[in-house]
Amino acid sequence: MEKAERSKLHLLAMGISFFTIPFLFLLLFGIIHIIKNFNEKTINKIVFLFSSIFPFLILGFFPSLKYSISLIPMILILAYWGFNLIIQNKKNTILFYFSLLFIWFIGVKINTDSLTFGDGFNQKNSININKKYLFKYNVDERIKINKVYLDFDGGFYLPTPEGPRPLFGYFYVVFANLWKNNFDKISHNENQIVKDVIKNKNKSIIQLKPNEFIQCKLINEGYLPNKPFTYNSKTKEFYRNFINKNDTIKLLSIPNGVSKEKYIVAYINKNQKVYFVSYSSNFIIYALSNCANTAFINANTIYKK
Repeated sequence: MEKAERSKLHLLAMGISFFTIPFLFLLLFGIIHIIKNFNEKTINKIVFLFSSIFPFLILGFFPSLKYSISLIPMILILAYWGFNLIIQNKKNTILFYFSLLFIWFIGVKINTDSLTFGDGFNQKNSININKKYLFKYNVDERIKINKVYLDFDGGFYLPTPEGPRPLFGYFYVVFANLWKNNFDKISHNENQIVKDVIKNKNKSIIQLKPNEFIQCKLINEGYLPNKPFTYNSKTKEFYRNFINKNDTIKLLSIPNGVSKEKYIVAYINKNQKVYFVSYSSNFIIYALSNCANTAFINANTIYKK
């Protein structure tokens, strides 16, 4: 993970969930408070605040901001000082409360053909296939943004290692069921795939990573794994069997130590009646662009006829 390419858009997606506009407002005025009241006691305050992040100055804050939990005491104190300073000025107070309303009721939407979700907090029902699509692990190098606009709706579907997050418009995501609808759709899709494969033994599933959630649906249907994922050197398959009495479903995954994008394209082109499940838009769009007779099922799945 420490060797992964650092994407600015990826870091922004994670950071904006932690440091929203109102919160940055508080931190900024907290720093102004320190500057205005700078003296010997202030130096002690600064040393006290930064003592919690000394380890991260050495180790770094990558790969995820969630590991910076020791920042919380420093941030809360700065926010407290900032709020006390903000409420002393009417204009600053109005701006602060406006920023709170903004992130809850106005979403920032992004239109792009480089992802399988958007413009708001939703998955796409169809995508434009670009035969010249270039596979890049770094989002900065492959995403092309067509349009950015504001709307009274859930904001753009930001993918992060911990799950999707909206680019503001929190009210609609939480209280208008956008969050629930998103995961209900994913769950329904996985249920349909598993039931189809159980019913039609000539169909199969290959997933990007061994820990994709679709195997939970197999377990829900009574199919239990008998051992971890195993690599068969003869067939070059990385698989795990799920057994229900006398019935067995073989769940495939991309092996370790291979070029994943080349492997999945070669596998899909070689086989028929295959579902490919991936929660990475990059792999879904690349496979669609390079595999004939494939159909877009939803943001996480394609099917080779």
